[in-house]
Amino acid sequence: MIKKYIEFINEGVYTYGCILLETPISNWNELTSMIDPEDLYKPETERFGITENPHCTVLYGLRNKVTESNIEYFLKYLEMPTIEVNGIDCFEQDEFDVVKLNVIPNSNLLKMRRTFERLPNVNKFPYSPHITIAFVKKGCGEKYKSDFKLTINPSRIEYSKSDGSKYYYEL
Repeated sequence: MIKKYIEFINEGVYTYGCILLETPISNWNELTSMIDPEDLYKPETERFGITENPHCTVLYGLRNKVTESNIEYFLKYLEMPTIEVNGIDCFEQDEFDVVKLNVIPNSNLLKMRRTFERLPNVNKFPYSPHITIAFVKKGCGEKYKSDFKLTINPSRIEYSKSDGSKYYYEL
């Protein structure tokens, strides 16, 4: 049975929507405390610095015409995946590095991705599932790499629309 939760926020309008798996991590504050505050990239802005609510993006780039009903329709065919983390790594962007938890793409996660890709979207990037820990200054990401391992049971699915509204679903 699918339960839906709605929360509207007044800030943060984006070009496209996305599907996220909320990934509660009991020691998240401990994990993020390893990031040196001097390394943070624009810590004063909402979209950079340390990630407050850990999540694994399933699909970014959903067009505005995707409705909550579209999401609900596909959810009945899906199972909540278990998230297996295999290390802390980073990837480099032009202006900053992203420190992240590597997520092993298991069959349920990949099925969820393929299912939601059937909705109108503009995504053209290959899927590289991860959980962002922090955005750090260019060249600072490498020092945070480690063999950290963790298993996470996502709590719910979030559909964030481009207008800032958020819808939550439990499977």
